[in-house]
Amino acid sequence: MAAEEIQKERREDGTSMWLYKGLPPDVGEDETLVQSTSNPQKFISSFMKRHTPENRSSEVQRILKHQDVIMDGIKKKKKKQKGKKGGVKEGRGGIPQGRGKKRLSYREKRKLKLFDIPEDQQRYELFEPLHQLWLDYMREAVLAHNPEMKNKNMLESRLLKCELHGCILTVTRSKCPAYVGISGILLQETRNTFKVITKENKMKTIPKSQCWFMFTIDQYAITIYGQHFCQRSSMRAAKKFKAKTTIEL
Repeated sequence: MAAEEIQKERREDGTSMWLYKGLPPDVGEDETLVQSTSNPQKFISSFMKRHTPENRSSEVQRILKHQDVIMDGIKKKKKKQKGKKGGVKEGRGGIPQGRGKKRLSYREKRKLKLFDIPEDQQRYELFEPLHQLWLDYMREAVLAHNPEMKNKNMLESRLLKCELHGCILTVTRSKCPAYVGISGILLQETRNTFKVITKENKMKTIPKSQCWFMFTIDQYAITIYGQHFCQRSSMRAAKKFKAKTTIEL
């Protein structure tokens, strides 16, 4: 086109009219030449064919046909649901929702009765082998390091941290006279109680803080004060105890 014709088609603001003209009809009808939202895949494939070498056409087709496959869906963390009073909402079986499936609290375990021993298994002779295992454990843990019981400080520190499940506990003194004389194999220990099974095949729960207890290791009889044991056995092993001159019920 001549320079004079271009000069005539200038706007008043100095811009050229050619910038605002539409595309030719043959170009507008071909969807492979103009990018559109209706069929973008067709435009992309035709564009790649026109602008890539012929020897790489197979590679281009392979890339265009590739689709990402997501194997695992993304899981969103659920927020804890609270009830009307601000507490945690209960789910099935009275267990609070929002707690991890791998671990239960002590209260939930009690509600599920995981600590209860069935009545048909509450027999004294079933737990006598447990008592023999406990005796072997105490001989190695206490008597092996202090065979003649001369070092009392060492003996007290070891006894306070030793495991008592399986020993035969006997109540020697108590604020409640009904507990005095109860004897049996210790099966369960909580923060404030001992649970023993007697020779009459009865389960007895004895409070720690109100009683003195005695157990034997071979020819030695050892008395322990329940108020020193008012915590869980796992916490007792890491605690430091202070010596007291007098012990009262």
